[in-house]
Amino acid sequence: MSNIRKDGPYSWFYLTATSIVSFTIVGLGDSIGIIVAVFIDHLNVSNAKGGWIGSIVFFLGRALSPIVVYIHRRVGFRWCMFISSVLYGFSLCVTPFMTNINIVFLTYSIPFGSSLSIVATLSVITQREYFSKYFGFAVGVRYSANSIGAVVVSFILPIVLAALGYKMSFVSLLVFAPIILCYGFVARHHVHQDTESTERSGKSVINLYKEFLQDKSFTISLVAIAMYFFTCYIPIVFMVRYGVTLGYPLSKAKWLLIVRGLTSFVIRLIAGRFGDFALKHGKVKMVMQITFALFGVLNFMCSFLRAFPLLLVYMALIGIVEGVWWVTYSILVMEITGGYYFDEAFSLINLIGALSSLFGIPASGWIFDQTDDFRYVFYTAFGMSLLAALMLTISSHVRVDKELSLVEKSKRGKEEVPCELIADRNNLISESDIESKTKLVYETTV
Repeated sequence: MSNIRKDGPYSWFYLTATSIVSFTIVGLGDSIGIIVAVFIDHLNVSNAKGGWIGSIVFFLGRALSPIVVYIHRRVGFRWCMFISSVLYGFSLCVTPFMTNINIVFLTYSIPFGSSLSIVATLSVITQREYFSKYFGFAVGVRYSANSIGAVVVSFILPIVLAALGYKMSFVSLLVFAPIILCYGFVARHHVHQDTESTERSGKSVINLYKEFLQDKSFTISLVAIAMYFFTCYIPIVFMVRYGVTLGYPLSKAKWLLIVRGLTSFVIRLIAGRFGDFALKHGKVKMVMQITFALFGVLNFMCSFLRAFPLLLVYMALIGIVEGVWWVTYSILVMEITGGYYFDEAFSLINLIGALSSLFGIPASGWIFDQTDDFRYVFYTAFGMSLLAALMLTISSHVRVDKELSLVEKSKRGKEEVPCELIADRNNLISESDIESKTKLVYETTV
């Protein structure tokens, strides 16, 4: 097991390193709206076609989570970061020389999305190895870092493009590749014990997924999250493009992402600690219901906006709502599963959300291309978000058999452990002692 003292000095050092890599790599991913707009103009393609660039990146960023979790447990954190840095470097070295949008999907969207998935997934789930009491706060800091990173990148990238040109701007982003490598050497946690425990229990990942879906509350919550994912990327991917279609230059339209990033940064710092409180009192799902509903209402109101100051207000409010969503997202998984195989549950929800967003982003671009009116895109977001809030409400009232409830399974796993063995993972207990005295523990650290 890991010999890291949770919530200790090294935990905060690791969180600092996580913040740096999130600021740069994940922040660049969150600035995809700028890059999509550049690709659409440079390659002269439609909004629907260009939307697939961002859609594939976001899809892979989440859909590969199950694979990332598996590889992480097999080869370790450092090798994962090495693979991520190689994929990141390849995407930026090759893409500037491509002139066909279909080739760009292969050279940019796929490798960059894969690299992003490794960093984005592991930078969240590994916080449980370093934090217990402040897990929610740590997740909030991690998401705050990529939020402020998106602000900085959104502000600087158009300036870099104007100064260096299309090709050299991409090449210049290679400066971030060593940061991924350094992040790999910072981690001290070990994952082999979790792998062996899973194998001893006789559970494959597929069987675990089937077990998750037998919990009706979990399944309905999963559907609600998928509905929200279908439209949640509309502001970050298309608002810059929307501002350009209204006649605002890219240098001005970029402020829509910058304002969103600033408000999201502030709220994510607060939402993390608030998430810890909500989890303690079982109110995380209620928070998410309100978040989904507010996102829908804001998009409906935006359909009436044309003035740039009002668009800035809209994006500021969207930043607040998104900030709560992204920080509380992983904490919601903790609540609906009770911590029962958290990594696998988190990766499954990421996969389903990715499949939803894969079609949601191009569908939004297609709606705009067909109607030449962004209002219908906002109406779609409004309807899907309210439906997601309704489904999440239903999931709280559905009856689940105790034998199938993930939360109950988590509780039973803890009750089967003798009191003397219920210790933090920073206590070094030998594997042989564990095997001789107890069954598999489904640990939650919150």
